[in-house]
Order: sequence, then structure tokens, then C-alpha cells
Amino acid sequence: MEYEISALRAENQHLKNQLSDKYSEKDFEGNDHKVKHLTGLSSYEMLMFLFQYLSPYLPSSLVLSQFRTFS
Repeated sequence: MEYEISALRAENQHLKNQLSDKYSEKDFEGNDHKVKHLTGLSSYEMLMFLFQYLSPYLPSSLVLSQFRTFS
């Protein structure tokens, strides 16, 4: 039982690491095509404008960065 719990915790951490690397702010920077494809917004600048506008209202998270919460 302890082995299974340990294995599940390791898998959970691995999946969290994959997610944290997938959609960071830097992944969108300079890539208007990716921004358009994933958000429908026209550009990175528009994404950041919207993020800056909404960021005071985003919930704080111990796991996700504020940008990740937004995206």
C-alpha cells in the first residue's frame, strides 16, 4: 500500500511539472500565432494587457502562478 501511495505521489509530481512547463508567460511571448490559436486574442500584447487588467481580481494560488491561473 505504501509503495502504491509513493508511486502515485511521484506520478502526480511529474504531471504537475509537465503542466508548469507547458503554459508559462514566456511560452506566449513573441508568438502571436500561439496566442491566437489558444486564446482567440490577436496578439501577445493584447494577452498581457488583459492579464494586467484582470490580475488584481485573480485568486491567489499556492500551486499556480498568477499568469497560469489566468491562462
